[in-house]
Amino acid sequence: TGDARPFDASWAKAMRAIVRTFREQQRKTGPGPYRFRRQAPQPTETLLWGAGNPTRPIGLIHSGFRPSDDACLYP
Repeated sequence: TGDARPFDASWAKAMRAIVRTFREQQRKTGPGPYRFRRQAPQPTETLLWGAGNPTRPIGLIHSGFRPSDDACLYP
């Protein structure tokens, strides 16, 4: 439509936060700042050490959970 009104300073700030989060979750220099742990009888209900299984720092974005809410064995 050519309407640039949605792309204001608030939108730009949100986009910077998204890119920052993606870069953090590439985990090139370590496990990153995000953790998730809970008491659960099933190991699929939480993440190993709060960050999930260790992986190689190849630049892919890590995801702790699949859309089904089961923890990913291979993030």
